[in-house]
Amino acid sequence: MLLKKLKNLINNQSSGNDNSDLIFIPNLDDNNTSNTIPKSLIYQTRFNRGVNFGSMFVLEKWIYHSLYPPNCPSDCELDCMKSCSNIEDIATKLTDHYKVFIDDDGQWEWLSKQAGVNSIRVPIGYWHVKNGDILAESSISDSLLFKQVIKVYQMAKPYDYLRKLIEKCEKYNIGVLIDLHGLPGSVNGQSHNGEIVNPPKFFEQEAYSSFIIKEIIPFLVNDLQNFENIIGLQVVNEASFADKNSNLENKEMDYYLDCLKTVRGLDCSWPVIISDGWWPEQWSDWVNKMGLATEIVIDSHCYRCFSDSDKNKTVTQIIGELPQTFNLPDTADFVVGEFSCVLDGASWGKTSVSGADREELVKQFGNKQVEIFNERAHFGWFFWTFKFELGDGGEWGFVPMIEKGCIPGAKTGCEEFNIDENRIGQIVAEHVNYWKNNCGGNDSKFEHWRFEDGLKQACADISDFAKFNNSRIGRVKFWKNFRRQNYLRTKNDSEYMWEWDQGYERGLNEFNRY
Repeated sequence: MLLKKLKNLINNQSSGNDNSDLIFIPNLDDNNTSNTIPKSLIYQTRFNRGVNFGSMFVLEKWIYHSLYPPNCPSDCELDCMKSCSNIEDIATKLTDHYKVFIDDDGQWEWLSKQAGVNSIRVPIGYWHVKNGDILAESSISDSLLFKQVIKVYQMAKPYDYLRKLIEKCEKYNIGVLIDLHGLPGSVNGQSHNGEIVNPPKFFEQEAYSSFIIKEIIPFLVNDLQNFENIIGLQVVNEASFADKNSNLENKEMDYYLDCLKTVRGLDCSWPVIISDGWWPEQWSDWVNKMGLATEIVIDSHCYRCFSDSDKNKTVTQIIGELPQTFNLPDTADFVVGEFSCVLDGASWGKTSVSGADREELVKQFGNKQVEIFNERAHFGWFFWTFKFELGDGGEWGFVPMIEKGCIPGAKTGCEEFNIDENRIGQIVAEHVNYWKNNCGGNDSKFEHWRFEDGLKQACADISDFAKFNNSRIGRVKFWKNFRRQNYLRTKNDSEYMWEWDQGYERGLNEFNRY
């Protein structure tokens, strides 16, 4: 087994919440070479440069419209399937639709080599799991709305194509984030949940959350965890804002904790990804209070085209204010699960630009976003979205945004990655001299060798990650905690462990970048 639980070695700062049985520590020695860090662990830990495969499984009419019959009363997938009169016909169309995202080898070459994609985010619905059979088998079968159209999915076999997609990604060293985008009863009442339920009922009806925790997640984990390139499981998408100490907040917290317990109870090392509910600090505080900042990644979406506040700003204002308006706490590992280069027409109307100037501003906007995400979202980012039925998607489209330079593509010169040994020596000397000069020369009590150990371990790890597809360390809360616990086993604890911490952090800050 790749990982083992080391309950007695966890530096648990959970304020009385002992969740040490949920913490996974890799069963690896210090100073590993790339041959001894398994690929699966790198996939689950590295920084992600990715794109969403939106509307591959959870359908969205504005992305792929022809699957929707003219009489469909809404944009959600459930109504689409209910409006189709011929089950065999729509099942065949769905199967052909899934293949479009998988079969084109040219697109995979482009994604991995030109776009620099190392992961994709795949939104699925609960109704896709086990090709819909799980709907009939569930103890709450009759309350699951998609059971009405179960035959479509039993014939179209979306889950088989999810597995084929994962296999295809593995050929190109591309990771896959499984995103449970559509949950029963909906989490926010919008059509991209697959079913429109207002007010949303997922967190209000325990039977729904229990179905995901006890039936959907165990199936996914047991069936998929042998794939090396699964990078994590997202258990909700865009949860509604929850007031502090509200009933909704408590239910969301219980659900997230139970999801993690289920994953870990099946001896699976995947990180669990939760929604920030449009309030990143709320959930960063919670994962730290629970002692789970190493196990849970928080998903935050960045759109600047929907709110009245953004519509009232010029494009240049939006770009200039991004460092302030997209501000993530550094106390947890975040991922930007969705973003685009789209700005509302109202913002463009307030901005005096010609055609060429507009393209330049879109380029500035996209690159500024990525610059900020690279700095603040340790687990990386995923653009929304990849494919469109008609056209290229414009500023919603990953392909044109990469080709126009609005999103940075693959890095050149990635075959060689070397850390300057002289620079390492300089950093150690700077640390030693700083404390010597600021302690009146009486720094003999310090353990500067711990700083050097931390720095060199970080450099070794960065080099090892780079050897696999030019990767960088991403989930720094998780990875640093693992290295720290390993270090304590061999070098023992000390009041000067802060020097090791500083050394490791300095190594990441100095060298863990593209």
